[in-house]
Amino acid sequence: MAKRFSDSLKWDDPFFSDLSNDYKLLWIYILDKCDHAGIFKVNKRLAEFCLNIKIDWKEVEGVFKGRIQTLNHEKWFIPKFIYYQYGVLTENNRVHNSIIQILKKEGVYKLLERTVQGRKDKDKDKDKEELINTNTKEPIIGRSPKGRPLIVDKIMKGDRS
Repeated sequence: MAKRFSDSLKWDDPFFSDLSNDYKLLWIYILDKCDHAGIFKVNKRLAEFCLNIKIDWKEVEGVFKGRIQTLNHEKWFIPKFIYYQYGVLTENNRVHNSIIQILKKEGVYKLLERTVQGRKDKDKDKDKEELINTNTKEPIIGRSPKGRPLIVDKIMKGDRS
């Protein structure tokens, strides 16, 4: 059984508090049932059975707009999941490498783009780089706390080593 962090402040989040009770329950279910890379395998019958509710599946993507990205009719990606559960992904962590491989396999890197922001570091004269989600424009994976390049930096540059 996977153990996850759960954000106790979700109850204060306008997105979550504005959901109907059925969609609140579905959102928690999605976060609990997705894999460790934030990929949820959509199983409508199982979700309705486990939650004991009838879900309007045509409405779900609109209700969770900006919170899920449809990869195909069977899989959804939850972009904020990785950052919330793991923070910054680093290349020397086996769990993080596993996540990166899953995201590559699922084609989620197509949803990412590199931006170079013009902010200068006070101690060093270099640009800060980060990866952002093209749909939400929010950072997904950044730099390590010590400023070292992450494996994602190498992958985006085409370096597979």
